[in-house]
Amino acid sequence: MARKNGPTLKEIGELAGVSKSTASRALRNDPRQSAETRKRIQEIAKKLGYKLDPLFSESMSIVRRQQSSKSRGVLAYVDASLNRRELKNNIRLFYGARKYGKTHGFEVQHLWFDRRVMSPARFETILESRGIRGILLAPLIEITESIAIPWERFPSVAYGFTLLTPALHCVSDDHTAAMHMALKKLREKGYRRIGFVTEELMEKKSRNEWISAFQHDLYTRPREERIPALQVGLRMVNEMQKWQRKFKPEAVICCGYPNRFFKELFEETSSPPFVTLEANLKERPHVSGILQGIQEVGAIGAELLIHQILHNEKGIPKHPKVVLNRPLWHEAATAPSILQ
Repeated sequence: MARKNGPTLKEIGELAGVSKSTASRALRNDPRQSAETRKRIQEIAKKLGYKLDPLFSESMSIVRRQQSSKSRGVLAYVDASLNRRELKNNIRLFYGARKYGKTHGFEVQHLWFDRRVMSPARFETILESRGIRGILLAPLIEITESIAIPWERFPSVAYGFTLLTPALHCVSDDHTAAMHMALKKLREKGYRRIGFVTEELMEKKSRNEWISAFQHDLYTRPREERIPALQVGLRMVNEMQKWQRKFKPEAVICCGYPNRFFKELFEETSSPPFVTLEANLKERPHVSGILQGIQEVGAIGAELLIHQILHNEKGIPKHPKVVLNRPLWHEAATAPSILQ
Protein backbone atom coordinates (compact mmCIF):
# COMPACT_ATOMS: atom_id res chain seq x y z
CA MET A 1 0.00 0.00 0.00
CA ALA A 2 1.38 3.36 -0.96
CA ARG A 3 2.22 5.63 1.96
CA LYS A 4 0.02 8.75 2.18
CA ASN A 5 1.64 12.12 1.59
CA GLY A 6 3.19 13.94 4.52
CA PRO A 7 4.17 12.83 8.02
CA THR A 8 1.58 12.03 10.68
CA LEU A 9 1.23 13.56 14.13
CA LYS A 10 2.28 10.24 15.61
CA GLU A 11 5.53 10.26 13.60
CA ILE A 12 6.25 13.86 14.60
CA GLY A 13 5.60 12.98 18.23
CA GLU A 14 7.93 9.98 18.10
CA LEU A 15 10.75 12.04 16.62
CA ALA A 16 10.21 14.72 19.27
CA GLY A 17 9.93 12.19 22.07
CA VAL A 18 6.37 13.26 22.99
CA SER A 19 2.87 11.89 22.65
CA LYS A 20 0.65 12.43 19.63
CA SER A 21 -1.63 14.75 21.62
CA THR A 22 1.34 16.83 22.80
CA ALA A 23 2.54 17.19 19.21
CA SER A 24 -0.94 18.26 18.15
CA ARG A 25 -1.16 20.93 20.87
CA ALA A 26 2.29 22.26 20.02
CA LEU A 27 1.39 22.63 16.34
CA ARG A 28 -1.73 24.56 17.36
CA ASN A 29 0.32 26.93 19.55
CA ASP A 30 -1.57 25.76 22.63
CA PRO A 31 -0.25 27.80 25.60
CA ARG A 32 -0.44 24.72 27.81
CA GLN A 33 2.80 23.66 26.14
CA SER A 34 5.93 25.60 26.96
CA ALA A 35 7.24 27.96 24.30
CA GLU A 36 10.43 25.91 24.04
CA THR A 37 8.54 22.66 23.46
CA ARG A 38 6.24 24.26 20.89
CA LYS A 39 9.16 25.70 18.97
CA ARG A 40 11.10 22.40 18.96
CA ILE A 41 8.13 20.37 17.72
CA GLN A 42 7.18 22.97 15.13
CA GLU A 43 10.74 22.92 13.74
CA ILE A 44 10.62 19.13 13.44
CA ALA A 45 7.25 19.30 11.66
CA LYS A 46 8.56 21.96 9.29
CA LYS A 47 11.59 19.86 8.34
CA LEU A 48 9.32 16.91 7.64
CA GLY A 49 7.05 19.04 5.47
CA TYR A 50 4.01 18.73 7.72
CA LYS A 51 1.12 21.09 6.96
CA LEU A 52 -1.85 21.50 9.28
CA ASP A 53 -5.23 21.22 7.53
CA PRO A 54 -7.10 24.33 8.81
CA LEU A 55 -10.56 22.91 7.99
CA PHE A 56 -9.85 19.66 9.81
CA SER A 57 -8.27 21.58 12.68
CA GLU A 58 -11.29 23.85 13.04
CA SER A 59 -13.69 20.88 12.92
CA MET A 60 -11.75 19.10 15.64
CA SER A 61 -11.69 22.30 17.68
CA ILE A 62 -15.49 22.40 17.60
CA VAL A 63 -15.66 18.76 18.71
CA ARG A 64 -13.23 19.40 21.58
CA ARG A 65 -15.19 22.49 22.62
CA GLN A 66 -18.42 20.48 22.74
CA GLN A 67 -16.77 17.74 24.76
CA SER A 68 -15.24 19.95 27.41
CA SER A 69 -16.23 23.08 29.30
CA LYS A 70 -12.60 24.02 30.00
CA SER A 71 -11.25 27.27 28.61
CA ARG A 72 -9.35 26.93 25.36
CA GLY A 73 -7.24 29.97 26.08
CA VAL A 74 -7.23 33.61 27.06
CA LEU A 75 -7.71 36.63 24.81
CA ALA A 76 -6.67 40.12 25.89
CA TYR A 77 -8.91 43.12 25.37
CA VAL A 78 -6.23 45.81 25.59
CA ASP A 79 -7.02 49.44 26.40
CA ALA A 80 -3.88 51.47 25.69
CA SER A 81 -5.26 55.02 25.76
CA LEU A 82 -3.16 57.54 27.66
CA ASN A 83 -6.33 58.77 29.33
CA ARG A 84 -7.79 56.04 31.55
CA ARG A 85 -11.30 57.39 31.23
CA GLU A 86 -13.31 54.34 30.28
CA LEU A 87 -15.60 55.21 27.43
CA LYS A 88 -18.97 53.47 27.61
CA ASN A 89 -18.64 52.28 24.04
CA ASN A 90 -15.34 50.59 24.90
CA ILE A 91 -16.95 48.71 27.78
CA ARG A 92 -19.80 47.58 25.53
CA LEU A 93 -17.28 46.35 22.97
CA PHE A 94 -15.59 44.34 25.73
CA TYR A 95 -18.92 42.83 26.84
CA GLY A 96 -19.66 41.76 23.26
CA ALA A 97 -16.22 40.21 22.81
CA ARG A 98 -16.37 38.47 26.19
CA LYS A 99 -19.77 36.95 25.49
CA TYR A 100 -18.71 35.64 22.08
CA GLY A 101 -15.41 34.32 23.45
CA LYS A 102 -17.16 32.47 26.27
CA THR A 103 -19.50 30.66 23.88
CA HIS A 104 -16.46 29.50 21.91
CA GLY A 105 -14.33 28.40 24.84
CA PHE A 106 -12.16 31.49 25.27
CA GLU A 107 -11.84 33.80 28.23
CA VAL A 108 -11.52 37.51 27.37
CA GLN A 109 -9.63 39.58 29.94
CA HIS A 110 -9.60 43.39 30.11
CA LEU A 111 -6.00 44.65 30.34
CA TRP A 112 -4.98 48.28 30.88
CA PHE A 113 -1.66 49.22 29.24
CA ASP A 114 -0.65 52.56 30.74
CA ARG A 115 2.15 53.55 28.38
CA ARG A 116 3.17 56.46 30.64
CA VAL A 117 4.35 54.23 33.48
CA MET A 118 4.56 50.70 32.09
CA SER A 119 7.38 49.65 29.77
CA PRO A 120 6.64 47.57 26.68
CA ALA A 121 8.82 44.80 28.14
CA ARG A 122 6.74 44.73 31.32
CA PHE A 123 3.48 44.55 29.36
CA GLU A 124 4.89 41.75 27.21
CA THR A 125 5.70 39.85 30.41
CA ILE A 126 2.10 40.26 31.55
CA LEU A 127 0.85 38.88 28.24
CA GLU A 128 3.13 35.87 28.57
CA SER A 129 2.31 35.17 32.22
CA ARG A 130 -1.42 35.16 31.48
CA GLY A 131 -1.06 32.86 28.50
CA ILE A 132 -2.60 35.37 26.10
CA ARG A 133 -3.33 33.81 22.71
CA GLY A 134 -4.57 36.89 20.88
CA ILE A 135 -5.12 40.65 21.26
CA LEU A 136 -8.22 42.77 20.78
CA LEU A 137 -7.20 46.44 20.75
CA ALA A 138 -9.84 48.82 22.12
CA PRO A 139 -10.44 52.14 20.33
CA LEU A 140 -8.01 54.78 21.55
CA ILE A 141 -9.23 58.14 22.80
CA GLU A 142 -6.60 59.84 20.66
CA ILE A 143 -5.29 59.06 17.17
CA THR A 144 -2.04 57.14 17.78
CA GLU A 145 0.84 56.51 15.38
CA SER A 146 1.97 53.23 16.98
CA ILE A 147 2.01 51.21 20.22
CA ALA A 148 4.94 49.09 21.36
CA ILE A 149 3.18 45.73 21.57
CA PRO A 150 4.87 42.60 20.10
CA TRP A 151 2.34 42.30 17.28
CA GLU A 152 4.50 39.77 15.45
CA ARG A 153 3.90 37.23 18.23
CA PHE A 154 0.11 37.37 18.38
CA PRO A 155 -2.94 37.31 16.17
CA SER A 156 -4.73 40.61 16.68
CA VAL A 157 -7.74 42.72 15.77
CA ALA A 158 -8.22 46.48 16.25
CA TYR A 159 -11.57 48.10 16.93
CA GLY A 160 -11.91 51.30 14.94
CA PHE A 161 -9.21 53.26 13.11
CA THR A 162 -7.36 55.07 15.91
CA LEU A 163 -4.11 53.07 15.57
CA LEU A 164 -2.25 54.12 12.42
CA THR A 165 0.55 51.53 12.38
CA PRO A 166 0.82 48.63 12.04
CA ALA A 167 -2.13 47.90 9.78
CA LEU A 168 -4.08 45.23 11.65
CA HIS A 169 -7.32 43.46 10.87
CA CYS A 170 -10.01 45.94 11.86
CA VAL A 171 -13.68 45.93 12.84
CA SER A 172 -15.83 49.06 12.86
CA ASP A 173 -19.27 50.49 12.32
CA ASP A 174 -20.13 51.36 8.72
CA HIS A 175 -20.06 55.15 9.04
CA THR A 176 -20.80 55.78 5.38
CA ALA A 177 -23.91 53.58 5.44
CA ALA A 178 -24.99 55.26 8.68
CA MET A 179 -24.92 58.73 7.13
CA HIS A 180 -26.80 57.61 4.02
CA MET A 181 -29.44 55.93 6.21
CA ALA A 182 -29.90 59.06 8.35
CA LEU A 183 -30.32 61.26 5.27
CA LYS A 184 -32.75 58.82 3.66
CA LYS A 185 -34.92 58.58 6.80
CA LEU A 186 -35.12 62.37 7.18
CA ARG A 187 -36.09 62.85 3.54
CA GLU A 188 -38.78 60.19 3.86
CA LYS A 189 -40.25 62.39 6.63
CA GLY A 190 -40.31 65.41 4.33
CA TYR A 191 -37.13 67.27 5.34
CA ARG A 192 -35.05 68.76 2.54
CA ARG A 193 -32.63 71.30 4.04
CA ILE A 194 -30.61 69.00 6.29
CA GLY A 195 -27.53 70.11 8.22
CA PHE A 196 -24.73 68.07 9.79
CA VAL A 197 -22.89 69.04 12.99
CA THR A 198 -19.82 66.98 13.79
CA GLU A 199 -16.68 67.04 15.93
CA GLU A 200 -13.18 67.21 14.51
CA LEU A 201 -11.86 64.40 16.72
CA MET A 202 -14.81 62.14 15.94
CA GLU A 203 -14.25 62.67 12.23
CA LYS A 204 -10.59 61.74 12.55
CA LYS A 205 -11.54 58.56 14.39
CA SER A 206 -14.00 57.63 11.63
CA ARG A 207 -11.46 58.43 8.87
CA ASN A 208 -13.73 61.36 7.88
CA GLU A 209 -16.28 58.87 6.56
CA TRP A 210 -19.31 60.62 8.07
CA ILE A 211 -18.50 64.02 6.62
CA SER A 212 -17.33 62.56 3.31
CA ALA A 213 -20.63 60.73 2.85
CA PHE A 214 -22.56 63.89 3.76
CA GLN A 215 -20.55 66.07 1.36
CA HIS A 216 -20.93 63.55 -1.45
CA ASP A 217 -24.69 63.53 -0.96
CA LEU A 218 -24.74 67.32 -0.70
CA TYR A 219 -23.66 67.84 -4.29
CA THR A 220 -26.34 65.53 -5.62
CA ARG A 221 -29.07 67.76 -4.18
CA PRO A 222 -30.67 70.90 -5.67
CA ARG A 223 -28.73 74.04 -4.78
CA GLU A 224 -31.49 75.40 -2.54
CA GLU A 225 -31.27 72.29 -0.32
CA ARG A 226 -27.51 72.41 0.26
CA ILE A 227 -26.21 73.25 3.73
CA PRO A 228 -22.46 72.83 4.34
CA ALA A 229 -21.44 70.59 7.23
CA LEU A 230 -20.21 72.25 10.42
CA GLN A 231 -17.17 70.79 12.20
CA VAL A 232 -16.93 72.05 15.75
CA GLY A 233 -14.07 72.20 18.20
CA LEU A 234 -13.57 73.90 21.53
CA ARG A 235 -14.70 77.52 21.93
CA MET A 236 -16.60 77.74 18.63
CA VAL A 237 -19.95 78.94 20.00
CA ASN A 238 -20.07 82.07 17.85
CA GLU A 239 -19.36 80.12 14.67
CA MET A 240 -22.08 77.61 15.48
CA GLN A 241 -24.66 80.34 16.06
CA LYS A 242 -23.69 82.07 12.82
CA TRP A 243 -24.11 78.75 10.95
CA GLN A 244 -27.60 78.24 12.37
CA ARG A 245 -28.76 81.78 11.62
CA LYS A 246 -27.34 81.75 8.09
CA PHE A 247 -28.57 78.36 6.86
CA LYS A 248 -31.67 77.70 9.02
CA PRO A 249 -31.67 73.89 8.67
CA GLU A 250 -35.01 72.08 8.75
CA ALA A 251 -33.35 69.12 10.52
CA VAL A 252 -29.89 68.35 11.82
CA ILE A 253 -27.77 65.20 12.01
CA CYS A 254 -25.29 65.05 14.90
CA CYS A 255 -22.37 62.66 15.34
CA GLY A 256 -23.12 62.20 19.04
CA TYR A 257 -25.76 63.11 21.58
CA PRO A 258 -26.85 66.52 20.28
CA ASN A 259 -27.54 68.37 23.54
CA ARG A 260 -23.88 69.32 23.90
CA PHE A 261 -24.19 71.17 20.59
CA PHE A 262 -27.76 72.41 20.82
CA LYS A 263 -27.49 74.14 24.18
CA GLU A 264 -24.98 76.47 22.52
CA LEU A 265 -26.22 76.31 18.97
CA PHE A 266 -29.96 76.81 19.34
CA GLU A 267 -32.46 78.32 21.73
CA GLU A 268 -34.43 75.55 23.41
CA THR A 269 -37.69 76.86 21.96
CA SER A 270 -36.33 76.87 18.40
CA SER A 271 -34.30 73.66 18.28
CA PRO A 272 -34.91 71.98 14.93
CA PRO A 273 -35.73 68.28 14.59
CA PHE A 274 -32.58 66.18 14.91
CA VAL A 275 -31.20 62.65 14.74
CA THR A 276 -27.96 61.23 16.09
CA LEU A 277 -25.45 58.86 14.52
CA GLU A 278 -24.95 57.28 17.96
CA ALA A 279 -28.43 56.39 19.25
CA ASN A 280 -28.64 54.71 22.66
CA LEU A 281 -31.79 52.78 23.54
CA LYS A 282 -30.92 52.49 27.21
CA GLU A 283 -29.89 56.06 28.02
CA ARG A 284 -31.65 58.13 25.33
CA PRO A 285 -34.57 56.12 23.91
CA HIS A 286 -36.38 59.35 22.96
CA VAL A 287 -33.68 60.35 20.41
CA SER A 288 -34.06 59.14 16.83
CA GLY A 289 -31.02 57.92 14.96
CA ILE A 290 -28.53 55.23 14.09
CA LEU A 291 -28.04 52.16 16.26
CA GLN A 292 -24.42 51.16 15.85
CA GLY A 293 -24.63 47.70 17.42
CA ILE A 294 -21.55 48.17 19.58
CA GLN A 295 -21.73 44.81 21.34
CA GLU A 296 -22.21 43.15 17.96
CA VAL A 297 -19.02 44.86 16.75
CA GLY A 298 -17.27 43.52 19.85
CA ALA A 299 -18.43 40.00 19.02
CA ILE A 300 -17.32 40.33 15.37
CA GLY A 301 -13.83 41.30 16.54
CA ALA A 302 -13.64 38.24 18.79
CA GLU A 303 -14.87 36.04 15.95
CA LEU A 304 -12.18 37.36 13.61
CA LEU A 305 -9.49 36.85 16.27
CA ILE A 306 -10.56 33.29 17.09
CA HIS A 307 -10.60 32.48 13.37
CA GLN A 308 -6.93 33.49 13.20
CA ILE A 309 -6.09 31.32 16.22
CA LEU A 310 -7.84 28.29 14.74
CA HIS A 311 -5.89 28.78 11.51
CA ASN A 312 -2.53 29.27 13.25
CA GLU A 313 -2.23 32.84 11.98
CA LYS A 314 -0.29 35.46 13.89
CA GLY A 315 1.73 38.59 13.35
CA ILE A 316 1.05 41.65 11.20
CA PRO A 317 -1.19 40.55 8.31
CA LYS A 318 0.00 40.94 4.74
CA HIS A 319 -3.53 41.83 3.62
CA PRO A 320 -5.39 43.42 6.54
CA LYS A 321 -9.17 42.99 6.50
CA VAL A 322 -11.68 45.68 7.41
CA VAL A 323 -15.05 44.32 8.57
CA LEU A 324 -17.91 46.84 8.75
CA ASN A 325 -21.08 46.33 10.76
CA ARG A 326 -24.20 47.63 9.02
CA PRO A 327 -26.32 50.13 11.00
CA LEU A 328 -29.93 49.90 12.14
CA TRP A 329 -32.47 52.71 12.51
CA HIS A 330 -34.15 53.70 15.79
CA GLU A 331 -37.40 55.61 15.38
CA ALA A 332 -38.22 58.04 18.19
CA ALA A 333 -39.64 61.51 18.86
CA THR A 334 -36.89 63.97 17.87
CA ALA A 335 -37.56 63.93 14.11
CA PRO A 336 -41.32 63.66 13.45
CA SER A 337 -42.70 63.51 9.95
CA ILE A 338 -43.65 66.88 8.43
CA LEU A 339 -45.55 65.39 5.51
CA GLN A 340 -49.22 66.29 5.23
